[in-house]
Amino acid sequence: MNGPRLPLLYLAARKLLRIYLGGLIRIRLENENLPETSFVVSMNHRSALDMFLYVAILPRRIKFMAKKEVLRYPVLGPIIARWCIPIARGHYDRRALEACVQALRDGYVLSVFPEGTRFARLEVAHGGAVLLAAKAGVPVVPGAIMGSYRLFGQITVRFGTPRTYPATLTREERQQATSDLLGEIRALGATPIAARERSHHQEGASGGL
Repeated sequence: MNGPRLPLLYLAARKLLRIYLGGLIRIRLENENLPETSFVVSMNHRSALDMFLYVAILPRRIKFMAKKEVLRYPVLGPIIARWCIPIARGHYDRRALEACVQALRDGYVLSVFPEGTRFARLEVAHGGAVLLAAKAGVPVVPGAIMGSYRLFGQITVRFGTPRTYPATLTREERQQATSDLLGEIRALGATPIAARERSHHQEGASGGL
């Protein structure tokens, strides 16, 4: 799978994001041992700007899982819709799962935030990253986003070792693999967002299975 050809509009958007983000903050990438084929990327979710950071730094076209409500946002909704697979939160969404697996088989990178929300505690993760990777036969790349998006601040993105899972995973094995994945994300340097910071922001855009 060489991945879908990047359209000119996407390449232009990525270039502009690199220039824009690079002018406002310093971006440091560590351990860029990324698979040459499609993969699931699972990192802590600090800000709504994370999705734009991903577009700027990842070598492939990316899809995000997003709760359906986000698509109703007046300005961002139509923009986010081009990059996202909407998911109905609170119950098993088979249609969204199938769309995610198909995107991976088509060569996209799929972003699955471990707790499916911004400003998370990094205590309990959904099993979506492991489940989707196992079904599509692609690896999961854990990672950590550290630092601040404040003007002239620095964001460090540290990638971990890609993990692969057999399609025959039992429910218990998937739960353990998910717990191990979250543990590695924390070991890479991801930290929970302070309660006082979470209280000043609404729940984020991305969903989880």
